[in-house]
Amino acid sequence: MAVVACCLAALTAAPVRATTYDDGQRHTIDGFDFFVSVNDGPDGAVTILDVVDGGEISNALRTYDSSEAHVTGGFVGWIDVNDTSLVTVAAGTVGEVNAYAGGVAYLAGGQVERLNTGIAGGTIKVFGENLSIVDDTLTGTLRDGTPIDADVAMPGSGEIQLNPPPDRWQNPLNPLDTSNDGLVAPIDALLVINELNKNNSHALPPKPLDPSTGMIDVDGDNIVAPLDALLVINFLNQQAAAATLVGEGAPVSVPEPSTLLLGVAGLLILLVASRRH
Repeated sequence: MAVVACCLAALTAAPVRATTYDDGQRHTIDGFDFFVSVNDGPDGAVTILDVVDGGEISNALRTYDSSEAHVTGGFVGWIDVNDTSLVTVAAGTVGEVNAYAGGVAYLAGGQVERLNTGIAGGTIKVFGENLSIVDDTLTGTLRDGTPIDADVAMPGSGEIQLNPPPDRWQNPLNPLDTSNDGLVAPIDALLVINELNKNNSHALPPKPLDPSTGMIDVDGDNIVAPLDALLVINFLNQQAAAATLVGEGAPVSVPEPSTLLLGVAGLLILLVASRRH
């Protein structure tokens, strides 16, 4: 009895780590936490949380207001997406994703065991191949190549959408992927350039009227401008520069077929930037 009492006292005395992020800044979890909540900061500033490799939230991650959480690695016991908040899961392990009224979750990778949209339901958008829901089970392959076999519950007005078209101007899974095909390629810059050629730089309406336009607000400022294309081009040029193979002798550069396209895209951006109506 004395040993049991001692162990109970130790458990009672041990602090339960719970963290709230509500300062309107971006934070990263790469270690252990028990319970995490994310809320808007002062004056409605959006607080963003990244869970990366090595991060572990053993209990719940809960998002509120218009905050965001992005899981690209690690482990989360379960996620509750509330209000108008946004959560993305691109990798890692998550026990359950619950999207409640107004909340939106994007699932494109990782291991997930259960999806639930609640009675006053939110929306869960799933991206991959051969996705289907049969007998309350979602099967197929997620965008990162991970097979999914998850229990599904949609008890109320919520939705689980499979490969839906874009409904916002910035891609929450990867802002550089304007075509939302899971890759960053010259087409992502060209989608921006096409819009600039048609309409020049301009403020964007609340939601895309034509999904084929793409998620062209790369920097998230609600304006389509040459910078949005340049961010994609800079990334692709960095990737091309890093694409080298080290063989038995000197490093050998890997040919990058998109180089010409990127050069043309850069010239087009300069032309668009110099246009005047």
